[in-house]
Amino acid sequence: MADLLIIKQQLIKYEAADVAHIESILKGEKKDREHSRRRETEEVTFRESETTTTEERELESTNRFEMSRETENTLREDASLKAGLTLSGRYGPTVDFSASAEGSLDRTKEEATKTAAKFSQEVTERSSRKITERVLQRASLRVTNEVIEKNLHTLDNTDGPANISGVYQWVNKVYEAQMFNYGLRTMFDFTVPEPGAFLIAALEKSHAHAMELERPLPFTLRPNEIDEINYHTYVSLYRATDVTPPPDEYKTKSFDFKAGGGDDSTDYDHSGQIVIDEGYQAVHGSVGKVANIWEDAATVDVVLGKRTHRFPKGDWMWSTDLDLETDSIPFALNTYKISHVAIAGEVKCQRTERAMRKWRHETHAKLTQAYKVLQADYEEKLANLEMQVGVAIKGKSPALNLQLMKDELRKNCVAILTDQHFERFGAVATGSHGLPESDLYENEAEGPYVRFIEQAFEWEHMTWVTYPYFWGRKSQWESKVSYEENDPEFNQFLKAGYCRVVVPARPGFEGAIDHFMHFGEPWKGKGLPPISSPLYLPIADEIAERLARPGEEVPQGDPWLVRVPTTLVHLRADDRLPVWIKNAAGEWVPE
Repeated sequence: MADLLIIKQQLIKYEAADVAHIESILKGEKKDREHSRRRETEEVTFRESETTTTEERELESTNRFEMSRETENTLREDASLKAGLTLSGRYGPTVDFSASAEGSLDRTKEEATKTAAKFSQEVTERSSRKITERVLQRASLRVTNEVIEKNLHTLDNTDGPANISGVYQWVNKVYEAQMFNYGLRTMFDFTVPEPGAFLIAALEKSHAHAMELERPLPFTLRPNEIDEINYHTYVSLYRATDVTPPPDEYKTKSFDFKAGGGDDSTDYDHSGQIVIDEGYQAVHGSVGKVANIWEDAATVDVVLGKRTHRFPKGDWMWSTDLDLETDSIPFALNTYKISHVAIAGEVKCQRTERAMRKWRHETHAKLTQAYKVLQADYEEKLANLEMQVGVAIKGKSPALNLQLMKDELRKNCVAILTDQHFERFGAVATGSHGLPESDLYENEAEGPYVRFIEQAFEWEHMTWVTYPYFWGRKSQWESKVSYEENDPEFNQFLKAGYCRVVVPARPGFEGAIDHFMHFGEPWKGKGLPPISSPLYLPIADEIAERLARPGEEVPQGDPWLVRVPTTLVHLRADDRLPVWIKNAAGEWVPE
């Protein structure tokens, strides 16, 4: 606790200081400096159309040979009976009779054997046609404009009576400083490392975003240096949108055949073509077989490319290396004494080097075009900036810079005081319709906390002093030294390696701050104070204090002048060198 002493300063004038440059020209001499720059761009729009027609036709033929035997036996019997009766005799004086019998049997047997041969050929033609049309339209808007910038600087003393000179001087800002005593206060003394670190990062990011003049990295990659690992990096770097992934290293083509309904005399024949995709070659094949056989001698013979194989009894799978066939590979089979058969096969195809070279060249061309589009966009924006006329004002107003510095120091002091970095603050959430809205429960906890920190301290009376850059990170020394801001105080703040900050407590809040320091509870744990509480701060007083309302502060000592150098330059009205003299008050002032 001590008297709060604050130094206030008021800008009162600008004055010329040291000599910055002298431009001299002799009598009768003339100097011309002309700088000319010409930039020309063009607008390019092209359309690329590619139509690919792929027709696949598979001709399969199956030969079927069946032998049938038919045996017919016929047994025929013929029987005939002839009967005659002759009666002879006499019964009584008038009846005479006689009897006789006759019969025959004929039997015939016939046997015939019939042999029939049946031969049939089944031809199946499969045809598919695929048409792929690829239309690529890329419009690169490169506005044709011609920028001719001429800067003519002429110093003409051809008709002058004597030698002349132009004297340029640096300009200083002159402030009047005065110390004021605000009375007894409880003061908190903070030490903040690199107070301008966040501002530097934010300003650099916003400046880069506003300018959008990041020059694209030159594209110097050769086609043979592009591979399936690094091409993602260049697609992202140059924002290419029409780059296709590299072809898969392996692809598999499959085929199958099935037939049935025969007997021990049935044979099956089949042949066809397996289409191989463009850019691939057959490296390995496998064939599997399942069948119903009549005899142990039954076989299945297959041909795949230049390779052949016979499936004996009990053999179900065959695999073999192939001979790098492209476009298509033939397949054929023949069976012997098999009634039902099913064949399934695969051909493993490997990407050819020619296909990779084609992909590399296409990708290289697309990346090159994407780079040219970025480069043209960069040149166009640069040309537009160069076409701007008038005086370019750099930096912000010193008053705005002062407010930035106060806010940044307040943020750092609150972080040190509360031992947090604001990660848990967030009373605004996304609503059901995707719009931001207040989180009422979070606001109930955060609102009193924020008001306590803001009202318990007199932030408007915060004072600070910066320490040199070398107290900060050594990795940042070089960049900090090179900072150039028109506002000297802001420039010093950004370069600072450390900063000492003193913040006074608001009178009457000392007990509440002590409770907060011990227990972490704002407002002594009782919530927001009512209007009758001595801790209640009217909003009008809060606004007035931020607007530097005069209070009961008492001036101490006499005011004094403070001169602050700037980056501004002033040309003297004449060619005389400046002279400083001491006035009646003992101050050195320009003559």
